[in-house]
Amino acid sequence: MTGSITMTASKKTQSDEIKRQLLVDMQEEQSTYMQKLTEFYKTEDHSKADYIELMKGVIASVDKVLNGCDYESSLFLRNTVKPLKEMRAKAVDILEQIDAQALSEKNYLLPTLEKECVPVYVLMFQSKGHDIENWSQLLRSLGRYVLGRPIYKTEEDVQKVIRAKMSSEHEGYAKVAVSQSVLDSLDELSVRKDRFGNELISLPAGIVSSQHILEFVHGKKRYHFIRGNLIDVSISTERN
Repeated sequence: MTGSITMTASKKTQSDEIKRQLLVDMQEEQSTYMQKLTEFYKTEDHSKADYIELMKGVIASVDKVLNGCDYESSLFLRNTVKPLKEMRAKAVDILEQIDAQALSEKNYLLPTLEKECVPVYVLMFQSKGHDIENWSQLLRSLGRYVLGRPIYKTEEDVQKVIRAKMSSEHEGYAKVAVSQSVLDSLDELSVRKDRFGNELISLPAGIVSSQHILEFVHGKKRYHFIRGNLIDVSISTERN
C-alpha cells in the first residue's frame, strides 16, 4: 500500500515538473517571438522574404516547445499547447498562401504599355487610405470612378498635387494606358488646369477601365493590379 502511494506521488511530482517546464519554455519562446514581432513592425516596408522569415520563426518557436515535452500525457498539457498548435497552423497556412501567390504571379503576364498607347495618371481618393482592399475595390470599378476625377498627363504633376495635400494618406494614383489617338483627338475644352496650374485632361466615357491599369501608387509603395487585387511590386517581382 505504501509503495503504491509512493508511486502515485512520484508520478504526480513528475507531471508537475513537466507542467512547470512547459510553462517555462512557453514563456521563453513567447518573449523571443514578441521581440521579433516588435522588430518586424518597427518598419513599414516588408518584402515577401520578411513575411516568410517571420512565419518560419513562429513555426520554429512552437516546435521547440512541443518537442520539449510529452504534452499528450495529460489533458492539462493538451489544452495548454492547443493555442500554440493553432498559431503554428496559421503560420503554415500563410506560408502556403505566399507560395501559391508567387506561383500564380509567375504564370501571369504583368500589364505592359502596348504600341500606340501612352500612360495617364488618375488621382484617386478614399477616406481609409491605409486599407489596401478599399483601394482595390475602387480600382475594380475604375471605369465608373474615373468620371470627374483629375487625370494628369505626367506622373510628376500628380505627385506634386499629392505632396501639396495636408495628409497624403488618403491620396493615391493609378497609372493607366490610353491610346495616343484618343489624346490627339481631344479638343481644347477637354484640356484644363487645376488650381496649381497643372494640365488636366477629360477622357470620353468608356476609355478607361480596370483592364488598362499599369500600376497603382500609394505613398512610397507601388503595386501591380493583378486579377482585381493589388500586389506590392517588391513582392510580385520576387521569384525566390
